[in-house]
Amino acid sequence: MVDIKILHRAVLSGIAQIAFSEKILSGYLILFSIFVISPLSALGCLIGTFVGTIFFHLFNNNLNDELFKKGHYGYASGILGIILGGYLGFNEIYLAIFFVAIIFCSIIDIYLKKFFAKFQLPSLATSAILTAWIVYFLISKNGKDFWIFVDIYPFKNLSIYLCILGVLLCLFITDKKATILTVIFATLSIYFSKIFMNLSIYETTGLWAFTVSTSSFFASIFFLQFGIFGLLLVFLTVIFSSLIWFFWIISNFWEILPPIIAPFTLGVIIISIFINKIFGPIIYQPNVWTVVDQIKKINRNICVLTGAGTSTPSGIPDYVSGEWIDKTKNVSDYDFQNFLKKKSSRKAYWEVCYKFFNISKISKPNIIHKILSKLEEKKIVNSIITQNVDGLHQLSGSKNIIELHGNISKASCIKCNKTYKWTKINKLWRKKDIICDCKALVKPSVIAMKQDLNPFIWNSARKSIKNSKLLLILGTQLAITSAITLLNDARKKNIKIIIINNSPIAVPLQKNETILYFPVEKFFKILSVINFL
Repeated sequence: MVDIKILHRAVLSGIAQIAFSEKILSGYLILFSIFVISPLSALGCLIGTFVGTIFFHLFNNNLNDELFKKGHYGYASGILGIILGGYLGFNEIYLAIFFVAIIFCSIIDIYLKKFFAKFQLPSLATSAILTAWIVYFLISKNGKDFWIFVDIYPFKNLSIYLCILGVLLCLFITDKKATILTVIFATLSIYFSKIFMNLSIYETTGLWAFTVSTSSFFASIFFLQFGIFGLLLVFLTVIFSSLIWFFWIISNFWEILPPIIAPFTLGVIIISIFINKIFGPIIYQPNVWTVVDQIKKINRNICVLTGAGTSTPSGIPDYVSGEWIDKTKNVSDYDFQNFLKKKSSRKAYWEVCYKFFNISKISKPNIIHKILSKLEEKKIVNSIITQNVDGLHQLSGSKNIIELHGNISKASCIKCNKTYKWTKINKLWRKKDIICDCKALVKPSVIAMKQDLNPFIWNSARKSIKNSKLLLILGTQLAITSAITLLNDARKKNIKIIIINNSPIAVPLQKNETILYFPVEKFFKILSVINFL
C-alpha cells in the first residue's frame, strides 16, 4: 500500500521537476501556471506525473528510493501529459490515446533511465519525446491532428501574465542566479529571432520558452558554481540547444517530427558528454556540489586518508586489480610469515616489489596530489595519512605525510631498520637472500600482508585524526583493518566524515556521514576550476 504522504510528495515533486526543482511548493506553482493557460494540460500533467510515479512503485516497490521521493520518475510522463493534455477534452479515441501514451511513456522511462545511467547521463524527458513522436507518426499517418488544444483561459488575457509570473516565481525560489540568467538569455533569443529572422514572439515560442529558457536554467543550476568557466558552459549549452532548434526549423524537419523539447534535451546531453570527460558526471550526480560546500564550510584542520584510487590516475594499478601478483603463486606466498620462513616467498616478494618500484619511480603526481599539497600549504589540510607506498604525495610537495604501509623507494633491515637503495641491491635477491650487517633479513620497505604496522607511525595516524575537524577519505574501499580502525576513531570523536570513491566501500555508513561515488581525480579537477584554493 502506497503511503499517501509519500505519494503526494513524489507527485508534486515530479511536477516541480519540470522547473528542475524538488520543492512541493514549486510543484503547486507549476501546476497553477499551466492551469491558467490550459486546465486540460494541467490535468494531463497531474495524471502523467501520477501514473509515472505509480508505475515506478509497481516495478520497484521501493518507496525509500531518493529519486522516487524527489519526483524523478514522474517528470517525463508529466511533460507528455502537458503535450497531450488537450486529448482529454476532445473525444473518446483521443482520450484512449492519451492514457495508452502515458502508460507507455511511464514504462519505457524506467528502462531509459537505467540505460542512460550506464553512461552517467541524464535521461531528462527522452521517453516523453519518443512517445510523443510515436503518437505523432501514428495519428498523422491516419490523417488526424496531433496538436489538440482546447483554448480555455480561466482568467482571460490575464492568464498569460499569471502563467509567466508563476513560472518565474517557481524558478526564483529554486535558484535566483539561474533565474536572472534565464531571463537574460530568453530576452536575447526573442530579440535575435525578431531582428534577424523576422519572427514573432509566438512563432519563436519553441526557441525562447522550450529551448533557451530550459537550457539556460538547467545548465545554470549545475555549472554556475564553476564561476566564469561555468558561465561559458551555460552559454555553450544554450547555443547548442538553439542551433539544433534553428536547423530543425530551417530544414523543415519539423514537418516530419515536431521538435517539442528535443533541442533542449539533445543540447544538454551533448554538453553532458563533454563535461563527463573533463569533470565527471556532475549532472548525473549533483550532490558533488553538496560535498564541495561541506568541505568549504570546514576549511581547516582536515585530515585526509588516501588509498590506491588517488594513485591510479598516475598510472599505478591498485592492489585489488591483482596486477602485481604472480598468477602462478598463492597469495599466501606474499605474507610476512612466509617471507621469514621460505626463500621462494622472499624471492617472489622481492620480484613483485621491484616491479612496483619500477612503475612508481617513473610515475608523476596527478591533480589529486597537487591540490592536496596546495591545501596543506593553505593550512586547510593538516595531515595526509596514506595507504599508498609510491611517494607521490611527497613529490607533489606535501610535507606532513603519514605512510601507513611504508615507501617502495627503498629497502630496509627488519631488525635494525638500516636502509638500502635499490641500485645497491641490484637484483641480488634472485641469487641469494639480502642480509643486513646485523645478520637480519632485508626486505622492501613496505608492509607485507600480515605484518604489523610501525607502532610510532600508527599512533601518529590516530592522533592526527583525533585532532581534526574533518576526515576526508579518498580512493579507498576501506577494506583493511587499519583503515576501518581510523574511521572508527573519527566516529568516536564525532568528527565529520566525507568519503569520495569511484566504487562501493566495504563498511556501512552512519548518520551524517557523506559518500560520493565519483572519480577522485575529476572531483579535484572541479576544486581546481572553481578557485577553491
